[in-house]
Amino acid sequence: MVSCVIEPALLISAGLSFALSSPNVHYADLDGYLELVDDPCLPGFQLEEGWLTASEVPGLGCTVNLS
Repeated sequence: MVSCVIEPALLISAGLSFALSSPNVHYADLDGYLELVDDPCLPGFQLEEGWLTASEVPGLGCTVNLS
């Protein structure tokens, strides 16, 4: 199982990437980014009906807005 604490979408993307790349991971709890206010990261994944779906963008797929 892969899990998280309250963290930005950038770190959730890293956890999702790891979870999807390992056949030994059967469960993931990667919803910590939903609790953040003003997260500077725009996730490169979609949350649909409780499932995170990775994008086709290379790398983690996130965009960070620091302005």
